[in-house]
Amino acid sequence: MLNPIRSKFLTLSAEHPLLFKQGKRILPWIGVLLFGILLYRSDLSAVYEEVRSATWGWILLSVVLGIPFCVLKSERWRLLLVEREVALSFGEAFRIFTLGLLAGLVTPGQLGELYKIVDIKKLGGSYKDGFMSSVGDRILDLLLIMAMAGFYFLLKLFPSVLLFTNVYFFSFTILIFSFVSTWLWLRIFKKKKKASLQLIFKVSSLTFGAYTIYVFRLLILFWALDLSLPLVFFTSAMGVMSIISLLPLSIMGVGLREVSLFQLLATTDITENQIISFSLFVVLLYLFNGIIGAVSWIWQYGRTKR
Repeated sequence: MLNPIRSKFLTLSAEHPLLFKQGKRILPWIGVLLFGILLYRSDLSAVYEEVRSATWGWILLSVVLGIPFCVLKSERWRLLLVEREVALSFGEAFRIFTLGLLAGLVTPGQLGELYKIVDIKKLGGSYKDGFMSSVGDRILDLLLIMAMAGFYFLLKLFPSVLLFTNVYFFSFTILIFSFVSTWLWLRIFKKKKKASLQLIFKVSSLTFGAYTIYVFRLLILFWALDLSLPLVFFTSAMGVMSIISLLPLSIMGVGLREVSLFQLLATTDITENQIISFSLFVVLLYLFNGIIGAVSWIWQYGRTKR
């Protein structure tokens, strides 16, 4: 059944290349259009008041925590390169990784992060090494986020099972899932020899640590708006939101994030104006990651000019 559909799609794309090319350009703006519609139908004065009355000390803390988040993520990526026998210093890995964040900031689904492949080739690695390490980096992120999101559906399907609301059980499950997914990735897509347990433990711990900071940053934004939710419910809802935001239909998840949160938090007392305010602060976190990438670009440009 899929073959005729695929054949028809390929035929149409061959017959109307300009149409499909323009379609690819338009898709990322769907989310932006959605966000514009949401703003139009919202009470902008109420959104402004939410933003103005937020605790900006909390917001500043959430923004600054982007630095250790990037440090942990870049170190994990460096270790994935080590497994492929590509040696980078901590500083070099941080520079290239954050440049990838800057590129991902303005591309649908953050695909621009694959920019790292080019730099790995320049530093003596192969395109395959750069590609596999970058894809592995994204896959490990996606799997962990999916594990977080899974608890949202467990809470919805089995609301009377208190174990699913237990923070310790949730954290332990996510940590074990991180270890198993890392082991599977390094076992299936290893370059030459079997990855050591030490490497698997380091990579999975860095993944868990980075996403602990990620969730904490979002939680702080909630506190800044004087909002609260049960921790497991909040974390799992953020997991679902993050997956939807990765769809290549938006820039920085704008529009998709708000629509998903409207549905995910529909049973809570959080208003749409508060959700929009929260989402605006999330965009601020993305922009700060981009600033870190811009600083890395300036650093690189300064070195090449010497």
